[in-house]
Amino acid sequence: MKKFYKILALILVAAMLLCTCACATGGDSRKKDKSNKDSHFNRDSEDKEKSDDKDDEGKESKEKDTSDDIVGEWECEIDLTDSIIEKIGTEAGIDFSLSERCIIVIGLDLNKDGSCKLAVNKAASSANFEKFMPSFISALVEAMYKVGEEQGASREEFDNAFIALYGCGVAEYMEQNLTMLLNTDSLFDDVEDVEGFYQVNKDQLLLSEYQDDFEEAASCEFELKGDKLTITSISENGTDVEDFMEEFNLIFPLEFKR
Repeated sequence: MKKFYKILALILVAAMLLCTCACATGGDSRKKDKSNKDSHFNRDSEDKEKSDDKDDEGKESKEKDTSDDIVGEWECEIDLTDSIIEKIGTEAGIDFSLSERCIIVIGLDLNKDGSCKLAVNKAASSANFEKFMPSFISALVEAMYKVGEEQGASREEFDNAFIALYGCGVAEYMEQNLTMLLNTDSLFDDVEDVEGFYQVNKDQLLLSEYQDDFEEAASCEFELKGDKLTITSISENGTDVEDFMEEFNLIFPLEFKR
């Protein structure tokens, strides 16, 4: 079961769209399929065995129950800027830098009844993309000019070549194509919310498809301090998600605020 990978893929949807569109306008394009299913997670407050006096390291094995403390509406800002730079650099062979950051806002609702929901905050994420796009387009235009210069063409000559081929200069070509391919108002329309159930087990947040079955649950190690929920690692069926995240230049911890 790869439920949590599908959940994590929500975070990467916009980055992959940007990279695909940028590579399509600048050279190679690569399509990526995203399949989303409803995922579920549960929390059954099972009482853990009471520890006997087997405290070898001189620590009390009495841990605070975080089941009630973790309840609430949480948000995490995911910065995809470095991922976009790396992906475009690798796939299109273009080096560039960005003055604006590309931020996606993820919401995680953990309800008292054990149900939960993971979703992209579409309004906040779309607003962030609106600010990001001019910087993104400008950076790609500069990168295209550099490609021309490496081939011995001045900016004017490179623009003239584009006008001959496409009827407009580099900047206008990039703006027209990216604006057409990426509508920031509807960018997240196809990203579905993921609902389900959760369970807290000491310092682990278990996310499962079914309310009463946590055998194949995704396991998130977390730290909770007041209104800050820090997820330090995620695994599913014994597989560490960190390798999957590193592919997109995303690293732990993920910090959620209430």
